[in-house]
Amino acid sequence: MGLQDVKPGAKYTNARGRVVFFNFIDFPYFNDKRHGAEMDTKNVEETFEMLGYSVKCHENFSSKQMESELNAIVSDQSLWYLDSLIIIIGTHGTERTKFYTSDSRGNTLDITWVRKFFSNKNCPSMKNKPKILIGNFCRGKFYESDALVYQIKQKLSHMITLFSCTEDTVSLRNTSSGSCFITTLCNTLKNNQEEELSVIMNITAKDLEDQKKHCPHPTSYVEHPFCKFVFKCQGSE
Repeated sequence: MGLQDVKPGAKYTNARGRVVFFNFIDFPYFNDKRHGAEMDTKNVEETFEMLGYSVKCHENFSSKQMESELNAIVSDQSLWYLDSLIIIIGTHGTERTKFYTSDSRGNTLDITWVRKFFSNKNCPSMKNKPKILIGNFCRGKFYESDALVYQIKQKLSHMITLFSCTEDTVSLRNTSSGSCFITTLCNTLKNNQEEELSVIMNITAKDLEDQKKHCPHPTSYVEHPFCKFVFKCQGSE
């Protein structure tokens, strides 16, 4: 099934997808390092390649480098032949939708700014195709015992944003195995390759709760065509 006409209830099992992971590990401005975050690169590469995606990972970009790469992505003519696109951002967050890059001046970007690159106007090659943006960063300073693992933003056509924590809360990381959310999401995808996005996220939420790593509770998913999105590409092992 093609993805030119996206309809509620459709299964996108023929996806030929691409994953781009922006992983910010070192922060010169703060003299800080996200210890263990390098494992996120390894986990994302292994998991999504297994699912049949092409994967490109970037570490420690400045804000200008990230902007340049986003422009390169949306202008890449090979996107016309892809059926889905996943952008993952792993970093330190400052508030709600803002996150730090690896600039020497401590620059921040906004995830809503990233989303605009993939509007139908700016990225016509992905028009009416599933686009998923994952933000794995703190969105505040507080721990929350009943935090949700993800939230959905649905303003741009055929694009959703998933967060590793709710607003005003922190996203946790293990210094040896990587970010709790990325680690658990990858394990969930490996063990549930044929499941839809809504099921994947609810399993991830439950596993995080059971492990007492991040204390999220599964929540009902907003009905949307992406609820039926299946990550595994056709023909992948």
